[in-house]
Amino acid sequence: MADTGALKMQHRHAGRRLRAIVTPITVIPMLVLVAATAQAQVDPSVPVEPLRRAYFGDLHLHTANSFDAAWGGVRTTPHDAYSYAQGMPVNYMGQVVRRKAPLDFLAVADHAEFTGVTMQLLNRNPQFEGTNWYQSLTEGNRPGFARIMGAGFRGAE
Repeated sequence: MADTGALKMQHRHAGRRLRAIVTPITVIPMLVLVAATAQAQVDPSVPVEPLRRAYFGDLHLHTANSFDAAWGGVRTTPHDAYSYAQGMPVNYMGQVVRRKAPLDFLAVADHAEFTGVTMQLLNRNPQFEGTNWYQSLTEGNRPGFARIMGAGFRGAE
């Protein structure tokens, strides 16, 4: 009788081992079936690209129209930026530069505050006579940068 109990015990353990082996084997086809069902439910009017394509570009580029970029020495215009993105040579920081391959997309993300004001300052627009903004942009460690940028958030001092 004791032998029969031991046999039943071994059979139970063997079944558990068998279940442990069978379970992953049966789960994978079920997952494939679920994935196939989900794929079949895709709207047929939406184009499917089985060999997905990667696009390369820049989603955040500042030109001289942004005060912080101009303060850092950037003098490129949006036209220069798009020309560069297309693979054409442009003058950047005193050097002619050109991409090896054009970008697929480019987003010029200039700031709304002081848009274009910096270039007017650097071109000595008479509207800014009597201010120290030109000196803040062109001399020393540019202490006026924080003051001028702060005015955009707090209002003029």
